[in-house]
Amino acid sequence: MNEKTDSPYDDIPYPSVTHRNTRPEQLAAVARIFGMEPVDFSNARVLELGCAGGGNLISMAAAYPDSRFVGIDLSQRQIDVAGKAIDDLGLTNIELKRFSVTDVDRSFGIFDYIIAHGIYSWVSDDVRDAIITVCKENLSQSGIAYVSYNTLPGWDVIKTIRDMMVYHSQNFADAETRIREARQMLNFVIENSGDGDTPYKQMLQAEATRVSRIADGYLYHDHLEHHNDPCYFHEFMSKAADRGLQYLGDHDFSAMNLSGYTEPARGILAQIDDIVRQEQYIDFLTNRRFRQTMLCHADVALSRNVTSDRLSGLFYRTSLVPEGGLDSVDLSLDKPTVFINPANSTTLTANNRAMTGLMVVLAENNSHPVSVGDLVVEVHKRLETVPEDVIRRTFLDNAKTMIFSGGLSVSTDAGFQRKTASERPKAWFCSRYIAQSQDLVPTVLHDTEKLGSDLLIMIQYVDGTRTHDEIAAAMMKHVLSGELICQKKDVPVTDEAELRPLLKEIVKSGLRILADKAYLVA
Repeated sequence: MNEKTDSPYDDIPYPSVTHRNTRPEQLAAVARIFGMEPVDFSNARVLELGCAGGGNLISMAAAYPDSRFVGIDLSQRQIDVAGKAIDDLGLTNIELKRFSVTDVDRSFGIFDYIIAHGIYSWVSDDVRDAIITVCKENLSQSGIAYVSYNTLPGWDVIKTIRDMMVYHSQNFADAETRIREARQMLNFVIENSGDGDTPYKQMLQAEATRVSRIADGYLYHDHLEHHNDPCYFHEFMSKAADRGLQYLGDHDFSAMNLSGYTEPARGILAQIDDIVRQEQYIDFLTNRRFRQTMLCHADVALSRNVTSDRLSGLFYRTSLVPEGGLDSVDLSLDKPTVFINPANSTTLTANNRAMTGLMVVLAENNSHPVSVGDLVVEVHKRLETVPEDVIRRTFLDNAKTMIFSGGLSVSTDAGFQRKTASERPKAWFCSRYIAQSQDLVPTVLHDTEKLGSDLLIMIQYVDGTRTHDEIAAAMMKHVLSGELICQKKDVPVTDEAELRPLLKEIVKSGLRILADKAYLVA
């Protein structure tokens, strides 16, 4: 093993959280759409390169006890933290170790899924080459490798901000001072980037403002590390092809979508029969700065002709909601209904009752993947005069467009979460454990949500042994000690008799949130 003992991640650990796009059932869904038959994620071998404190891999291991997980990282501090969590959770299907990517060879094992998230751009050339080599030599024949990295031309804009911070902070030795000085440099740029409303000033201020909002760990490792080398997509794929790997797809389907361009642009791009070249031109047009590239062996047969039979066996979620709210939709009327994603203003117009009904049911279940069969049955209950085969055909005819436009996300699994709280509700044990030490808490579906202090306290009591009222009673001591503040008309309440009904309402509301966010398993 590489004998280097010091790692910058020992000084400032990298935030270790779940990354939903790296989860095997997400990767498997992309593979199926393009005609590949991936290994069953519930009984697979998974390797993560640069696993940090295990936040991503531990959650997977807790969800899939019949799969085997291995993670490596050079930071002993982060590996030690992960080891304690693994022991506390009682997991026996995961092993995290201090190990260099450059020392991994075929004897290390063969894996069905290899994940390298947030590492490729931040290491030296020899380590980048080693990552690609591992993705080839340690990948099973039907395996999938996921590699994320910063890309050009988009990262050129951010590089200007990074160069400013590095230039200023390099005069300081310790990590915490460098972070503080880098933030002061950002503030200096935001406040003093020239008079007038020039494009350069707008660019500097926008990027400096965005970077100033990220956590210290991200700022230090993503922007102040010695290595941060973005590349063009075609350059990355050239290295992968030289090792015998091919492009399977990007986890961000919208990055592969041509429909958002003008008709002349679509015509030109469609003439390019090399998907790597085609997407490189798309990156030029969109000023792309980040990619989540999925690779497979070069001899695996793929098909870019997405068929309905491939889509019919998947599970679907959407972040789109009716523009006027769910209550505004009248399914008795056959009229266009606009749906919008509040996070990024993406819109979709449903032009008939069947499509409107489909989108309403998906919006109601936004944190819970729905199968095509269940979706059709539920919509038919509300639109009795519309036959099920018409509803199914309507969905499958539109699913590809919605997937590639970012309107639908797909997976090969519905998850094991519950949509409603039982009499004695139970939050997932992995979520309860992580909520003891941080507010960024993984869900059953591998999303990460930031929970408020009330939910962080409450979730510890949602362990399957207490009724709703008993959970409320258990929270009383946290209010009386001042750890949790309950208010009525903006005035803190401390009287126990007055607190009891308030806490019952807090628990009722909190359980609804935990169910909606996919934390409950009973």
